[in-house]
Amino acid sequence: MKRTALAPEHKKFFQINGYISFDGLISSKEIEELWKLILKRRAELSESTHENLSRSIPNILTLARKQGGIASGLLDRKPIRFAYDAFIENLEGIREIEEREVGLLISKSGKGLFFTDPSHLYNEKEACYLLIVFTANYVNNPIVYND
Repeated sequence: MKRTALAPEHKKFFQINGYISFDGLISSKEIEELWKLILKRRAELSESTHENLSRSIPNILTLARKQGGIASGLLDRKPIRFAYDAFIENLEGIREIEEREVGLLISKSGKGLFFTDPSHLYNEKEACYLLIVFTANYVNNPIVYND
């Protein structure tokens, strides 16, 4: 998975608007593999299970590690921690992002949207997403990013 560098103008845009989008955050090959694993795991679980798939899909944690540096830079906080992940079929189901948190919404096309307020997601049109939430708050058993 490639790393996207965070330029000063990215951070400024995020601070003003509360979101920033990166096309091709993940390669098409990587996203295809990730989606296969997510859909396979969801088929094995009950349909209502959609949070914390990272417990059984290490690729999600690998992705979170790769993007943790951007989340840290956008929040201007170190360390940043992995809070949770969720498979999202309906954007209305996204819970509020708390203070000192940033969400990363990843589409099937590999687009990544970092945000602090779910109301910024109204333009998103795809049917399924992977949501990764990073936090600067304390969490039990954290995966910590200090990039």
